[in-house]
Formats: sequence, structure tokens, C-alpha cells
Amino acid sequence: MGRLLLIAALLGGCTCTHEAPPEPRLPTPPATEPSAPRSDAWPEAVIDLERRPPATRITIRPTSVELDNHAMVATWPAAALSRARATPEPGRPAWPRLHETAQLDDDERLASLLRLSRRAERAATGAGEGAGICDLRVGADVSFADFERVLRAAGLAGYGAPRVLLGEEEALLAFEWPRAASSGAPTQAQIVEALGAIERGEEPSLADPGASDVRVRLSDAGARVTLRGERRCPTVTPETISACLQGLVFDVVTLEVAGEPSFGEVVPWVQQASTATTTLRVRGAQ
Repeated sequence: MGRLLLIAALLGGCTCTHEAPPEPRLPTPPATEPSAPRSDAWPEAVIDLERRPPATRITIRPTSVELDNHAMVATWPAAALSRARATPEPGRPAWPRLHETAQLDDDERLASLLRLSRRAERAATGAGEGAGICDLRVGADVSFADFERVLRAAGLAGYGAPRVLLGEEEALLAFEWPRAASSGAPTQAQIVEALGAIERGEEPSLADPGASDVRVRLSDAGARVTLRGERRCPTVTPETISACLQGLVFDVVTLEVAGEPSFGEVVPWVQQASTATTTLRVRGAQ
């Protein structure tokens, strides 16, 4: 019977086809979360710099601050290390070596750690204030406003103008962060010095009242350079700022940072402008 049915199907011109099984559907990938700020991107040196001896290092990432003085302590002579160990810090068996972290928005803990690192430096000297030098290594994605907060906290703890570390870990270069004094009216010390020069029959030296600040304002709209209210250099970039400043007469160059730029966006301007003047001041726009 089965043979008859098969023959009938052949005689009738069977058009049976074989359908391939449907391809399996790939699962829909889950929605991706917004990527976290990169903490492994560091600004590069865009001007010639030299390597420097290590100092207390403050590493600033988008959400945290790390303080480490191991490399600096390793350079101390045995006598300095012995002096520091003679005045131990409670709860810190590795004293004077420190490796501490704080959340970037925890101003109180940050200030406490900076004061602690200054005590470690003073303990090594037996007297005085210690070197008061710190190295800042700042992630490119850290906001300039957060960098300024840490910079201010370091100053309050007794650190001078810091060195900003640029480049990769195996070849870090130190860039002296500019901190020019404010221009304008002469200080009391300058006035006293000028009066003393007059009494000695010498020519007094005071700031030229005709000079003033060059202001370089960085904003989302670009950069603007002005001197005595006059616009200079219609188009300016980090690479051309040095040429723009040449030939201008000024007391101080003030680099004003407006908006919410990252440190990585600001630091090339600072490096390039520093090659044209020794009186550079950097600040957030008021």
C-alpha cells in the first residue's frame, strides 16, 4: 500500500519542498550604561620639560584624590628618616610614609590628609617647614573647577605653587604651575623699597602705570585676548597664543577659564602661554 501511494505521488508531479529551519534570533543586547569618566587619561607635555626629583604626589581622578609620599621619602638621607620616626604619628605604623585616599568632594578629609603630609615633611627636618613642594597628577577628564579646589586646599596646607606631572607613568615630566602675583597698585613692600631707593639717590622702580593685564578668556565660544579693553588676535589657539602675546606690553597675563572645561582642555593653553611670559596667572572666571 505504501508503495502505491509513493508511485501515485510521483505520477502526479509532487512539488514537495524542504524548508530550512528558521535562523536562531540573537538576543537583543542590553542598553549600555553611560561610560564612566576615564581615570586613565593624562595630559601630555606640549612644551619641552625635564624630569624632576619626586615630591609628595597628589593624584586627582574624576571622583577621588590619592596622596602618596613614598617616592619622596625614599630620597631622604638616613638622618632625616630617623628624625621623622622619632616623632611617630598615632595609628600610622609606616610613618612617615603615607598612602591615603579621599573622595574628591570630601573637602574635610582632603584638608586633613594635606596637613598630615606637611607634618611628615616637617618631621624630617627637625625644624622649619619642610620642602612644601607637591606634585599634582591630574586626570584629563577632571573638571578644571575640581582641580582649582585641590590647588586651593594644597595652598592652605602650606604648599607653594605645585608641579603638574604630565605624560605617562614611566616618563613623567614636571611642569611648574604658574602663580603670578596680582597686578595693579604697588604693594606696601614695593612702596617702601621705592622710598629707600630715593633716599639712596637711586631711581625707584615701580610698576608702569601705563601697563595692564592681558586677559585671555577661555569659554565654550572659544578664546578671546584683550589688552586695555582692546581685542587682540581675532583667532587664537593654544599653538598661537605665544605669538599673540609677543610684542604686547603688560604686567600680568591672566588666563580666565569660563564654563566647565576639563583640565585636559585647559592645560595646553597654560603650557603654551607660559613660554611667552613669566607673569602668568590662571583662574576660574568670576
